[in-house]
Amino acid sequence: MFILFVAFIISFTKAENIYSVSYANGKLSVVDVYEDKKCYKISISTSVKYVYVAATDSSAAKIEQYTYLVKDCSDETIQPEDFPVTAKKDIKTSNANRYYLYNEEPDNMKTECSLTTNNEYDDDSCTIKVSEVVSYMCNIPKNVECHQHSQTNFYYKTQTKVGYYGTFYFLDKNCTQEANFGKSMNKCGVCSPILVPLDKDKQVIYSIYQCEDECITDGSVSTFIAMIIVVLFFFF
Repeated sequence: MFILFVAFIISFTKAENIYSVSYANGKLSVVDVYEDKKCYKISISTSVKYVYVAATDSSAAKIEQYTYLVKDCSDETIQPEDFPVTAKKDIKTSNANRYYLYNEEPDNMKTECSLTTNNEYDDDSCTIKVSEVVSYMCNIPKNVECHQHSQTNFYYKTQTKVGYYGTFYFLDKNCTQEANFGKSMNKCGVCSPILVPLDKDKQVIYSIYQCEDECITDGSVSTFIAMIIVVLFFFF
């Protein structure tokens, strides 16, 4: 009896989800997941809410999208934009249109998609995310770690070194010979500003990177020199 009661409570309180789905080249591309009727902050000053409206005798089921110019969905004058609800079996993956599913997770989402890391905050403690949307990116080709910098003879890759997460430069296309300089350095575990507007009335954006401190495993002299150069660059 107790187990049945627990099962009933779980089924009763289970969130009703709306899936906003798009495809590219016949495969899943982006999946955004919204809880029905829940307000989501999507930027420093805007928010969105999706509401499922069940079918009636005279109208098909639909999704109402409310987009607000405030971050808490408090503007009651906003009128929604309507989107049809698509059954999963009716999706045409060759079509680039965006589909809205209600309580139906798109096929292959678990195997083809990865949760997007949301690493931007609007407070200096990195506790309040800029966007609250749960988003997945799908079928992304594995990135080649080492990239050529424009038409120069330098190459770069983003990685963690001696407790910093940033972009490090190299002299070869395999990124093995360090050039002893880098950019966009963020100390691991420290909440730091990544976007400081010239207009002081605009919000500063912060970020934090949780990464393993590699001081123990990577103590090369060139790495330490690189970090000294980076510090001097930022201060002078």
